[in-house]
Amino acid sequence: MNVTKKTVKDICNLIVKDATTIKSNEKVGVLFKKMIEDPRTRHVYVLDNEGRLVGSVRLNDLVDLILPYLQNLDNDMFDKFTSNFSEKLVSDIMIKDYLYLKNDTKLSDMISIMLEYRVNELPIIDDNEKVSGEVNFLEFIKFISDGKRLMDYRSNEKE
Repeated sequence: MNVTKKTVKDICNLIVKDATTIKSNEKVGVLFKKMIEDPRTRHVYVLDNEGRLVGSVRLNDLVDLILPYLQNLDNDMFDKFTSNFSEKLVSDIMIKDYLYLKNDTKLSDMISIMLEYRVNELPIIDDNEKVSGEVNFLEFIKFISDGKRLMDYRSNEKE
């Protein structure tokens, strides 16, 4: 299997079927709810009113935001956190310098981007900057391992 000729389109949807998105004018409380509803979500992609990608929120960024309020593990701190952040807008905490891929991005380029920026999933956008999917590093691993199993099966079949 020649991976160098494969693109993002060849591996997306092996694990993540739909990218999690939210509008930039939604409240952070809604963002938390979306992330909790699907525990596989590590990124939520932020859209403008026309549905174009304008940012993202990573789970790691939320952890950095929440943990200082939870150090004492008492309800007062959590209530303070809730009052401080649940009413803020997603646009207040989103990453505006977001990364993305296109369906025709080569897998080697995808891996380079993931390594350089230390991310494990990225949105896929179309020519209108609308999110058409998401690719997760685990999908790459699944693609490689499925291909290896297929090649192993074929070589065993010849014996």
